[in-house]
Amino acid sequence: MFASVHHYHGSPGLADRLYSNFDEIERAMRITPGFIAYYVMKTREGATTITFGSGKSDVEDSNRITSSWIRQNMPLVILRPPEFQIGEIVVATFGKTKVRV
Repeated sequence: MFASVHHYHGSPGLADRLYSNFDEIERAMRITPGFIAYYVMKTREGATTITFGSGKSDVEDSNRITSSWIRQNMPLVILRPPEFQIGEIVVATFGKTKVRV
């Protein structure tokens, strides 16, 4: 399993806009076969998004789809490119269950 984390700075209101359009974004991302999950965290400066996928290419595809959707539908919201990281998940905890990936 892989994940990417994107930090959007200088984009106040981004998390709220993503929330209000989440059905459309989710539909677009579910096209990716290895898509697992997408989270949006509201921050003081904008938002942080976390994408999970079965493989690195699944995460990259989901990110490409989301970025494309944002550029087309919210061009004035994001002022700067996000800082981002992508990597393999090696340990995950869900509730009381620890999972080695």
